[in-house]
Amino acid sequence: MGLEDDNRTTAELILQLRSSFFSSEFEKVAKTLMEREEQMKEMYWKLKTKAREEKDVIFKENVKLKDELKLKEEEIEVLRKQIAEYQDKVRVCENCFDDDKCLSSEKKVKESMGSSINLTERCTPPRFAEKKDIKHKSDAKLPEIIDLDDDDDDDDNQGKQLDPEPDSDSDTENVNRSYMSSIAKVKKAKGGWKSELSTLARKLIDGDPQNELKKKASDLNRFDLGAVGIVRAECVYMACFGV
Repeated sequence: MGLEDDNRTTAELILQLRSSFFSSEFEKVAKTLMEREEQMKEMYWKLKTKAREEKDVIFKENVKLKDELKLKEEEIEVLRKQIAEYQDKVRVCENCFDDDKCLSSEKKVKESMGSSINLTERCTPPRFAEKKDIKHKSDAKLPEIIDLDDDDDDDDNQGKQLDPEPDSDSDTENVNRSYMSSIAKVKKAKGGWKSELSTLARKLIDGDPQNELKKKASDLNRFDLGAVGIVRAECVYMACFGV
């Protein structure tokens, strides 16, 4: 066996040394062993240095990650505090909004009631009673209307007193016809006004559960405007305060 193969193991070299009887070959084997030992030591130190360097790198990365984790935890804590503050602000805003909404609703109700009461004071018809035994007397005066009864004879007598003396029979018939037409219109308007006023008074006294008072202000005349104003004010008050 020769020494040209440098990849032989230590056991093979020792076996070769034992089987050799020449000192020169023994020296070659010993030299090869020492060289292999130096190579192993050098390789060991290289590996140890590399491991130490990698360990330092890993340690530095670990320290860096710990610092980043600490910063993230601090940021999370700051965000939690901000969230708590925002939640408190939202809660306060909601309470303020609810209070403002209630105040606004109450203000609107009061304004509506005030406008209805003012309208009622201006347009309340005489002898009109309100619910819950609260009576309002109005100083408003109805326009002067000739008090007419249902008896046609009385109307004719009053007509005769008011009519001037006509010049001819034709003029008399025309005047009588015009006067009777006017009397009929006045009686019809008077009857309608009394009926509508009675209906409104009954609805005001008994309440309006079917919400039948749907007339607009533009549709009301000066006789029932005050009654509708009172009824609407009362309905608004009942709807808002659950009376």
